[in-house]
Amino acid sequence: MANPHRGEFEFEAAGEKYILRFSANAVVDLEEAFDVTLGQLGERFQSLDAVRLADIRTMFCVGLEDKHRDLTKDQRIKLFGELLPMEATQLVMQAFQRSFGVSEVVVAENPPKPGNPPSGTGPASTETGVG
Repeated sequence: MANPHRGEFEFEAAGEKYILRFSANAVVDLEEAFDVTLGQLGERFQSLDAVRLADIRTMFCVGLEDKHRDLTKDQRIKLFGELLPMEATQLVMQAFQRSFGVSEVVVAENPPKPGNPPSGTGPASTETGVG
């Protein structure tokens, strides 16, 4: 069973339950795989416009390592192939965000572009005398 307080995210694929987890070591593996800093890693995965499905597969495989060391890299890749692209993306992004203390992330097919927050959610909407 997954422990959300430890950043674990449980999902089912191919009739089995699995846990994705991005521990500190997993994040280091991602920094090395993508040759980026932690900050750049976070920025890179804020928008689906900048993410390739190959990146999601890399994250998926790294995220499985902590709890499923018995699975070979080829088995993790095969498991990834059992998922639909948006399903895999949502699983990885939810698990990745959970590892940084965010409990729920919904990956929209057309997410808003950075710098264009939905109306009524910016700092001006909370100032005195507005709205």
